[in-house]
Amino acid sequence: MIGFYPKLFKKDIDKEYHDENSELHRVDGPAIEHVDRTKYWFQNGKRHRENGPAIEYPNGDKSWWYHSKCIGVSWECYTQKKI
Repeated sequence: MIGFYPKLFKKDIDKEYHDENSELHRVDGPAIEHVDRTKYWFQNGKRHRENGPAIEYPNGDKSWWYHSKCIGVSWECYTQKKI
């Protein structure tokens, strides 16, 4: 399923950022950078990004999330946006 990241193992995560409550959080970049170059944006433990896709896959696929709600997906042969 696009937009839902698989269980990530620590060995597969290149970088991970948390806030003072140990929730995934980063304002100026992705909160998780996977070794395969997939990037995941989170704020306050919620998948969220206001100025672009919250998940970027290395093959160019993307999904947009706002406060943990999927608002659109895009991959090679298909694009869907929810408003």
